[in-house]
Formats: sequence, C-alpha cells, structure tokens
Amino acid sequence: MKSRLISQFFAIACFCALGASSAIAEDAANVAVPKFDPKDMVPLVNGPNWVDLDGDGKKDLVMKSRLEAGTAHDFSIYSFHFHNPDGNGVEHFNAWQVIPFIKPLDHKRPYGEYQLYTNEGADCVLSDIRLIVNRSKQHTKTYAIFAERENTLGYAEDENFTFYIYRLVREPEVRSFQIILSFKLIKTISPTTKYCGSNEAFLAEFGLPNPDPDSESRR
Repeated sequence: MKSRLISQFFAIACFCALGASSAIAEDAANVAVPKFDPKDMVPLVNGPNWVDLDGDGKKDLVMKSRLEAGTAHDFSIYSFHFHNPDGNGVEHFNAWQVIPFIKPLDHKRPYGEYQLYTNEGADCVLSDIRLIVNRSKQHTKTYAIFAERENTLGYAEDENFTFYIYRLVREPEVRSFQIILSFKLIKTISPTTKYCGSNEAFLAEFGLPNPDPDSESRR
C-alpha cells in the first residue's frame, strides 16, 4: 500500500512538472525579444568581474577564467555567483552561492548548468556570452545571452547561430538545492543569416560589440 501511494505521488508530481514546463515553454515562445542597449552591456574580462546583478546594492561576482589547451582551441569558463550573507531564510547557508542557467524543458538537468563555456578557433569564436544589466529607479533587469553556432564545416566557415536569452529571476520558493537566484531561459532565436564568429553575430543581430579586448582579432 505504501509503495503504491509513493508511486502515485511521483506520477502526479511528474505530471505537474511536465505541465508546468509546457506552460513555461509556451510562454517563452510568445515572449518578445527584449531591446538591448549597448550601454547596458557589462564587459566581462578575464578574472573576477564585480557586478550588482539583482539590484540589491551588493556586488555579485562573475568569474571568467581561462583554460589554455596549447592549441587554437583555448576557451573561457564563466560562472555567476551572488552574495547572500543573510541566508534569505535558508538554514545552513553559505554567503556566496552559484546562479545556475536553467532551461525549463531540460529534464536531465532540472537545476541547470553552473558554468558556460566558449568554443574558439584561430579565426572565429563559436560560442560566447553577453551580460546586460538594465537599471532604473523601479527595478533592475538582468539578461545573459549565450550564442552558439553549428560546427559542421569548420571553425573558419559561416554557419547558423542560435541565441539563448536568459533573464535573472528570483525563485518563488527554495527547493532542495536551495536555488534562490537563477538565469531562466525566456527566448531562443535562430537567425537565418550565417556568421563565422559570435562577435560579428552579436553585433549584427543585437548591436552588441565585443567587450573583451583579448579576442578583438577574431570574429
């Protein structure tokens, strides 16, 4: 009897989760593409980048580190962290907590990805991100755009890019992983124009220039 009740509970929970994810996906499909202003873009350079991501007046941390592979395919790793010294009501808290990137329908990674990576070649950068923090008197809106292109023809060829637009949100409830802030995927865009590198793709599609002088020579 107990095992049957447990099975029924998990069946209902999975059904509700799938329903909620479908609703989120449907909402995301109807979300208009935000207008991004280049002046709101936060340059992310190698090392610690101190940014108030959620508008609470406290500096949060975006870490950009590098893995040198000894080839043309070195890459950067981004991770986002926020300062939460009061614990927000969470027991056994730590003051610094990671901000994951969550795709609503990614059931294999329901708590998201904790790092994002670039994919680079000698001529072009195939994947990278841009961080947008729009501040007003009423609120702060923070977006992260991750660009990623196909690589069927090689690193120096023009191919299709996909842009994943995430918005920073505060979780409505603290779940078992104690996620308080997360970047939620709100829109996916696949332009028909092909580009070799993310720098030229970001500039052409969103008017966002390359903020990192270390990769200025590559598209």
